[in-house]
Amino acid sequence: LISMVDLTGLILAGTALAVLYLLIDPEYFRPAWMMIRRMRWFFLSITIIYFWYTPGQPLFFHLLPFSPGWLPTLQGVETGVLRVISLILIIMAVNLLLRTSSQDQLFAAIHWMARPLSWLGISRDRLAVRMVLVMASLAEVQNMVRQIMDNMKGKGRSLACIGHFS
Repeated sequence: LISMVDLTGLILAGTALAVLYLLIDPEYFRPAWMMIRRMRWFFLSITIIYFWYTPGQPLFFHLLPFSPGWLPTLQGVETGVLRVISLILIIMAVNLLLRTSSQDQLFAAIHWMARPLSWLGISRDRLAVRMVLVMASLAEVQNMVRQIMDNMKGKGRSLACIGHFS
């Protein structure tokens, strides 16, 4: 739904998410912000692709006496900004959902949403269990990676200090 609205809809959705974060717990925003920061190169690549590879009127065309093909297009800028903002809002919404829902609630929601897949012969029980297990294992792996990175930073500092003073 977020990916199909215009800028006004994205502003309204962003405002609603900000209010929810403030009402529930502002500390929940920190993991969302970390994920957004990790995805900055992905956002940059989306921006470049949309800005320069979307056909349309070159940006700043009215300021130049000629029409260079290397300028980003107005339509590309509009579409690229909308896509990046919508992805950021999706990250924030998913983060809030995961922070405020228990595993049982997530399982029930996935199980209910996968109901149409049973018409195709896909077991929604298995799908829901696998998705919840993947989400739980991702959290564990993320904690493990964070501990390893913290240990590596600590060892690097202590080794640098030892080498500096000897």
